[in-house]
Amino acid sequence: MTGRRSQRSAEATAYRSLYNLQAWRRRGGIREQVLIRDGYTCKAEGCGRLLIGKPPAPDSPVVHHLQDHQGDRGLFLDPANLEARCKACHDRHEQQRAHGTLAPAIGVDGWVITD
Repeated sequence: MTGRRSQRSAEATAYRSLYNLQAWRRRGGIREQVLIRDGYTCKAEGCGRLLIGKPPAPDSPVVHHLQDHQGDRGLFLDPANLEARCKACHDRHEQQRAHGTLAPAIGVDGWVITD
């Protein structure tokens, strides 16, 4: 089976390296600042879930780039381009963006939410 990393383009691999910057990762870095600013609450429209889970839980915190940074370090680290999201909302958004499909909503218990 092919791993996710080997499926990425060279360009995408370069973009991903930004997530290793100390300005992003370190305690008190931009990622943590955004989570604190947003009150550890998902800012995706209609959600508002508290971000208290550990990855890969649906309520684990993700800092989302509103505008795709495409490797632009300034845009990558711009707090105005970042917002807190729960993993479930972030993954659903990315699935829709990448494939034009909507992934199912996942509840805190890990099961698909049906209306």
